[in-house]
Amino acid sequence: MSEKKQDQRVYKHGVLTVVGVAVALAVIFAMAKITAGLY
Repeated sequence: MSEKKQDQRVYKHGVLTVVGVAVALAVIFAMAKITAGLY
């Protein structure tokens, strides 16, 4: 029972990490695009 709960926590943490990385990449890409548009 407790093992399943641990797995869910690890899975949730992994999803949050992936989402965080995706958001970071999107922000960097957007900033690069804006910078390219300015210059």
